[in-house]
Amino acid sequence: MSAPEEKKKGEIDWSKIGFQVAICSVSHPVTQARHLIQLGHEPAAPFRKEAGFLKIFNPGGNFYNGVFTGYLLDAGLLSREVIYAGLVAKMTETCISSISQTLVEPVVDDLFLNKNYEKTKSFDDVLAKSLKQFSIQATGIICSRPFCVIAIRQIASIADGSNESSLIEGLKGIASENAWFTGLVPRLLHEAITVFGLNTLVFLYEQTLKDKADDVVEKTMPLLLSLAVSSVAYPLHLVSNIQCIQGTKSVLNAHPELTWLNILSKLYSAKDHSRGSSIFFSRKVRAIKSQESAV
Repeated sequence: MSAPEEKKKGEIDWSKIGFQVAICSVSHPVTQARHLIQLGHEPAAPFRKEAGFLKIFNPGGNFYNGVFTGYLLDAGLLSREVIYAGLVAKMTETCISSISQTLVEPVVDDLFLNKNYEKTKSFDDVLAKSLKQFSIQATGIICSRPFCVIAIRQIASIADGSNESSLIEGLKGIASENAWFTGLVPRLLHEAITVFGLNTLVFLYEQTLKDKADDVVEKTMPLLLSLAVSSVAYPLHLVSNIQCIQGTKSVLNAHPELTWLNILSKLYSAKDHSRGSSIFFSRKVRAIKSQESAV
């Protein structure tokens, strides 16, 4: 039996896209939960939990439910009425992002003389590798941005009880407001920090510590570095998604006229800049909380 033919660069892998769309569809309730939490939607009041014997692992305080501890039920995300809110737009975003990245990859390769930069020998190589990766990923983000905006707006409509799901109506909405690329700047900044930051840290690790590290450290360090960079860049991703509902009448639109920098500043001031970064288990209520106004 012959091995499957390897796809050439620039050739669309429809089976891969089909798999991505399937995963997008199956995980959509979790996606809805993440976006609603990012936008400040908390349908249930926080509950009190006492601290355990080891407070560092089991701290006490007020908590909101996570996805696995009740949020899906609290927000009604398992009902037939809301399951389609944002689904078609999210699937379309996934397809367009994947296709556009595939089509632009050979163009970017030509610009970088088809170098892989797998083994970076200097910081110039790190910058070139990062710029190459960012160019490809940014193309996908830009091309699919209108559908990302539509998806987040339609998911936000769950909090209003309207449960919007029509892609055509979503396109009409962003066209009337010229909101095709709302939140794009912080989203691209998030991607730039993630790509350049991670590649830089990996390069510094390989140049200084890799030879001294054991097998366990060598295997886990890239993951730890990725988590660290993602944590630093996450507030920009959060702001980008919050901006998507600006201009709408959603009850979650708490910042109708603020710039992304102003929103970011308010999030940091309220210690809410990591909202939605961890959604699966109970989430501790931040120290400063305003129930009347979701930041």
